Amino acid sequence: MKIKGGPTIRINDPNAVYSVGYTKSGFYTADDENPSITAFSGFPMCIPRSSSDPLCPSSNRPAGRSTFAAPDPLKMAPFQVGDYLEYSGINDGGTIVCYAIVAPNVQITTSGAPTYIRIEDAIIGIYDGGATSEFGDSRFIGYTSDPNAGISVSAIDVDPCTGEETERSIGAASYKAGDARNKFTWRAGTTTSSKYTREYVIRASTGEKLTDNKINAGRYVQPVLEFLFPEPNVPGIVPPVNDFSNMPFLAQGLGRDEAGNLWGQLNPWPGAGAPATTSCGPYTPPTPTSSAVSSTATNADPPGTATSVPTIAVGGTQTTRPGVQVKLGFNVTNKADFTANDLTYSWTQVSGPSVTLSSDSAATPSFTAPAGTAKATYIFNIKASSASAGTSGNANVTVVSDPAVADVVTIDSYTYNSSGGGSVSVTASTNIVGYNANLKLYLTNTATGTATAMTYNGGGKYSVNLPKTKKPANGITVVSDGKGSKSLTATTA
Repeated sequence: MKIKGGPTIRINDPNAVYSVGYTKSGFYTADDENPSITAFSGFPMCIPRSSSDPLCPSSNRPAGRSTFAAPDPLKMAPFQVGDYLEYSGINDGGTIVCYAIVAPNVQITTSGAPTYIRIEDAIIGIYDGGATSEFGDSRFIGYTSDPNAGISVSAIDVDPCTGEETERSIGAASYKAGDARNKFTWRAGTTTSSKYTREYVIRASTGEKLTDNKINAGRYVQPVLEFLFPEPNVPGIVPPVNDFSNMPFLAQGLGRDEAGNLWGQLNPWPGAGAPATTSCGPYTPPTPTSSAVSSTATNADPPGTATSVPTIAVGGTQTTRPGVQVKLGFNVTNKADFTANDLTYSWTQVSGPSVTLSSDSAATPSFTAPAGTAKATYIFNIKASSASAGTSGNANVTVVSDPAVADVVTIDSYTYNSSGGGSVSVTASTNIVGYNANLKLYLTNTATGTATAMTYNGGGKYSVNLPKTKKPANGITVVSDGKGSKSLTATTA
């Protein structure tokens, strides 16, 4: 693309996601999964590969309009002559090879899924507890294509031995009132020590949706752009030490890569003494895939010679409540009599309101108890069969769904920021996943006073952000229509 009165720019796009592709520069590439080539709203944009590119259709840019709802939200929108561009890249022989481009004069919106997200700031304040230290606020600022989508922020924790990632909720963002840009902000004062991760994930309450361009819209993984270390609040003293020990990706490591190499603690350590590390076991290569095993007959498990009947123990009746996901289970007490792949399983519902199991052949399938105000009993038969012995055993598993049983409510994050008159941000969850349990927030450690409805983000998760709100004197309480509640007296970050 030629900038009027300026340089030529092109997208550093080795996988040809946004364009015909560019493979001459292996560094500073465009992000294929979290769109870095976008309209103002975060809606992904592209350069057509041909005059009739089905993944970059001209029909997604209505003539003469710069603000519009996407005609096809699952496809990208092409850049056009007259677009204003903000770009970042590397000068390569007079051409700017770009990893990020935003068209700020193009506002493309969506309604519901897919919701696109663009992040402008990702700043984390570091706390050290020093009496003479000043701490910067943590904040994420961005934009979405749908102003009705709730926005939540979670840290991505990484297991230092396996590299497995888990998400840890830290808060919910709020939109700027009356702002046509769909601008959201999550901000929290730095008042307690925490684990500071390398990457955070921002999610829209409309859920994830895979687009035609293979982008998983509705989530955005964002690396931290700046860590704010404490600064002295008293002139003339020695500045506080930059402490990296609460950054697990440096202090503990990132686990093993595909070749089995363990990426451990940063060495040399940037401090007087390195923190203790996690002891990881020896590397175990991944098990070959089933297709690889079955390609050679000698690799398959030998046929079993069992002659006994599988004996099944199921335990007592499970009690749950409507809306909760129930996992069915059992135990074959004489499993040692059979070879590894000899036993197969079959589940059948015997009685109770009809439900759908996640699998009728898995060892531990699940179902979600339907909503309702009446107590219900569900009975399932599990049959275990031995192919080698030609025998089978069975037993019944009983589940009772009782609306009188309270759901389990968890406050995942509670943060407060003193700027701008104060704001309270809370994320919470319940084990009711089958329907909206209408979680409500009270600004006290008991369910009294005025309640604020929390935004339902799907999957039993909720969030709320209250601007212009003072910090509650004695904590918060979250209650559910399912009779569950949870209180906290201190912030989580």
